[in-house]
Amino acid sequence: MGDWTLQAVSTLLAWLDSDSPVQAEVIRAAAAGEGTVDREAVYGLGEYPPGRMLRGFARPVQRLTRRLQQERKLSVEAPPMLLPVYEKGVQAIAFQVPQAVVDVLQGAVLNRAADDGKAALA
Repeated sequence: MGDWTLQAVSTLLAWLDSDSPVQAEVIRAAAAGEGTVDREAVYGLGEYPPGRMLRGFARPVQRLTRRLQQERKLSVEAPPMLLPVYEKGVQAIAFQVPQAVVDVLQGAVLNRAADDGKAALA
């Protein structure tokens, strides 16, 4: 249980949907691609004004990840769910999720699509 599972990811996203929905959307958007969402996309998803700072943006994710770990639903060895990416300086240029999360969420989408296809054929 050293990595993110579908159950752990789903639980975290459900908590974020009610607590910090923009962070949940950023995680989903990153996982739908190659694991990274750039700063401009975060502003778009959050409908943030251009001057808004993103300092502390990942804190709700970190807090809820710790809760998962305290409830023993996620290993303390699991990589952080959402990390800022810095090119230089203190301003994040993007946010990144672990490859395991990309794999889990993309696999869930593929499985759901396959199930929908089976239901359509029945």
